[in-house]
Amino acid sequence: MPDNNEIIEEQKKQIISRMCEFVPPEWIINPKVDSIFFSIYQVMEAKHEEFSKNTFTMTQIRDMGVAACFAFGDLGYIHTSTEHKHDNDSGTTMYRMLYGPKYIDDTTFFILMAIYNDISDEELIREKFEALSGLFAVKFGGNVTYKRISDLIVNLRKGETDFLIELKIPEVFPAPFITAASLSESNEWVIALSKHSRKNLGILSLEYYHDAIHGELPNKRFLSYWQAMDLLCTYRSKNIERAVAAIEIRDVLLEIYKDLVPPEIENAFLIRTIGQVRNKIVHYAYKIEFNAILENYLQKIYEDLLMHFLGFADKAASNKKTYLYYKENQQQLEQILSIDKSKLPTYQAQSELTFSS
Repeated sequence: MPDNNEIIEEQKKQIISRMCEFVPPEWIINPKVDSIFFSIYQVMEAKHEEFSKNTFTMTQIRDMGVAACFAFGDLGYIHTSTEHKHDNDSGTTMYRMLYGPKYIDDTTFFILMAIYNDISDEELIREKFEALSGLFAVKFGGNVTYKRISDLIVNLRKGETDFLIELKIPEVFPAPFITAASLSESNEWVIALSKHSRKNLGILSLEYYHDAIHGELPNKRFLSYWQAMDLLCTYRSKNIERAVAAIEIRDVLLEIYKDLVPPEIENAFLIRTIGQVRNKIVHYAYKIEFNAILENYLQKIYEDLLMHFLGFADKAASNKKTYLYYKENQQQLEQILSIDKSKLPTYQAQSELTFSS
């Protein structure tokens, strides 16, 4: 009698075999194609009278190297999750990946596929998948990508699969210090937000901050951080329609650190530079280097801006989080944020953004 592991392995093989049925035939016979990246969505409330159960449609977007299909009926997929356990004595965090076959009966699935050659392809593939899932959502409605249930890589030649999961390493971010004092302070923040005359702006800003932390693609996460900061500052402008977010964000930080930073510094805390990178992303789809040093800095800026918004600017000034982090990492931040013009399209004008107060 087969044991549980043998049963799981057999189910995995069946799922892999089924997934390979969706792959365009020319990819299968191409010896240069080893692996396929799949992203599987469950579609809700689909109507497909023209298509019978356990059939599928195929659409290839050849210019993008991507294929898409709708599968109708029953489908198995590999469900993945991770367990994190922190050892307080050693200060290390252990990770364990859990996976197993799952099945959904008699429903509709939207499946995106792309040729996968190397781990360096993953970010570009995800960008294409997000763009195409958005396109299909525009065409068919949001329920076409109701829930992403699995990402996996299938090796066509070996019949094996790798699992793609979002694994964030907590060591790159500050450890949360949960104390009675910090809990009391967070309660003060909540009360201040609930009583703020612009609390809707604060709530929307925090929603963008949530997207920034939990997003997957670097450019989208960077833009979410920027939008979160923008919402906390730009409303202060006397002419909101013509306000420049970089100026407003910079001026709030200068208010907080007025005893440490001269007010005439145009690019204080590199806010102008960050704004220039934002503009390059928005106007030219520039790809940013988004690493822990930059993300930690954006988080510290946001914390100061939020405290200022909630009426705790003096506390932010005494904490000096943005100021100290900037002083310690200024050279690295300047390097990370420097524009690599080789990544810009040739049609871009060479003029750079400048502004003054």
